[in-house]
Amino acid sequence: INDLNYGKNNGFTPFIKEVSTYLRRVRSLSNKEIIVVNGTQEALYILSQILLKAGDKVAVESLGYRPAWQAFENSGAELMGIRQTSEGIDIGHLEDLFKQHKIRLLYLTPLHQYPTTTTLPVAKRVKIYKLAQQYNVPIIEDDYDHEFHFDSQPLVPMAANDPAGLIIYLSSFSKIMFPGMRLGIIAVDKTL
Repeated sequence: INDLNYGKNNGFTPFIKEVSTYLRRVRSLSNKEIIVVNGTQEALYILSQILLKAGDKVAVESLGYRPAWQAFENSGAELMGIRQTSEGIDIGHLEDLFKQHKIRLLYLTPLHQYPTTTTLPVAKRVKIYKLAQQYNVPIIEDDYDHEFHFDSQPLVPMAANDPAGLIIYLSSFSKIMFPGMRLGIIAVDKTL
């Protein structure tokens, strides 16, 4: 009967254990702290409130997910759009933004860039990670539709190779179950 009470703040322990197993098997994510939220929009709101303050700069894909942008802007952050190419974001432009501004956070949808659905190649992911590490910028990786792929298995999330613990991984079960469920997860390195 205790399981029906409020319980732990990060969610129902048996469910978190199952989510951890699922993320390890399907997305190669391990050793992450799992926090259950009411969908990725709530995750973005929570992260914005925790990580950002008025005037902070957030680098986002120039064509991107506007509800995420709104969460960042609601915390007082200023958005810095990263130019996009046919293979995802322009790494040179991202590097210029890092050099010219104190970027506090980087928000990406690397598996299927929203709304273009372009998959960010592995080589670009590595360059982005190295830049984020160099400038000490956390990355929010929004993996909103990992289960949807056609010709081949999807690339593993950037968070699967995160030795510096920079990546805050977001995902949801809304696309594979039903949208009204509003069940999302935040997976972060224990140091975060």
